[in-house]
Amino acid sequence: MGGLGTRSARLGTGEPVTVGIRPEHLGLKHPGDVAVEGTIILVEYLGSELFVYAKLADGESLLAQAPGNAPFKRGAYFA
Repeated sequence: MGGLGTRSARLGTGEPVTVGIRPEHLGLKHPGDVAVEGTIILVEYLGSELFVYAKLADGESLLAQAPGNAPFKRGAYFA
């Protein structure tokens, strides 16, 4: 796994953190390249793009941005 540098954070080893990733920096990959799994809970169509809201297998939430014609459906499982 990679790492993430911080300038002024004072975190102890093993302390939980929350990381935000902009939805446009997430994307779909070919089978075998996927790093997370979960269930789509909402698809928000915004014309030329859409937001996909998902609940990951570990209980965390995820928001991803995709092209407006992407075939996502509420309740679908991804892995």
